[in-house]
Amino acid sequence: MKNLFLNIVTVYLLSVVTTAALAQEQTENTPQIRETTYQDWTLRCQQAGGADQDCFMVQLVQLEESGELLMQVNIASVPDREEPVMSIALPLGVALADGVKMQLGDAADNVNIMGYSHCTQGGCYVNQLLGDEAIQRIAAVESGSVTFATLSGETVDVPFSPLGFVEALAAMRE
Repeated sequence: MKNLFLNIVTVYLLSVVTTAALAQEQTENTPQIRETTYQDWTLRCQQAGGADQDCFMVQLVQLEESGELLMQVNIASVPDREEPVMSIALPLGVALADGVKMQLGDAADNVNIMGYSHCTQGGCYVNQLLGDEAIQRIAAVESGSVTFATLSGETVDVPFSPLGFVEALAAMRE
C-alpha cells in the first residue's frame, strides 16, 4: 500500500512538473505583443522569436451605454506594397448594398463611399488601400465619421478620431 501511495504521489508530481514546463515553453514561444498609444490610436506590435515584428494601428469605438464594440478601424502594412491597408469592421446586420461612407472633417470633397469586402460571424468588413492623398486628408482633419445603414433602414453615424494618426503611422512604418 505504501508503494502504491508513493507511485501516485510520484505520478502527480511528474504531471505537475510536466504541466509547468509545457506552460513555460508555450509562454516562451508565444509572440510578445507591445502596445503604444498615440492619442486615439493604438499601435500593436507582435514579435515571435527573432522574426521581424508585425505592427498595425487600431481604433476601437464602443457604445457608451453597454461598452459593446460598434466599430474597429485597423491600418496595417501590406507586404510588397507601399500603401497601408485600412480595414473597418462593423457589426452584422448592415445593409451591404448601401456601402459605407467615410466623412473626413466637414468638407464635401472629403467623402469616400466604400463597398463591403466580406462578412464573417464576427462582423462585416470594408478594406481599402490608403494612398498618400488619403493619408494626407486624414492627417489634415480634426474629426471624422463612418456612416452605414442597418437592415432595418436605420442610419448609423459613428465618429472616429484622426488624433494620433500621423504619429502611430510613422511608428508603424519604422
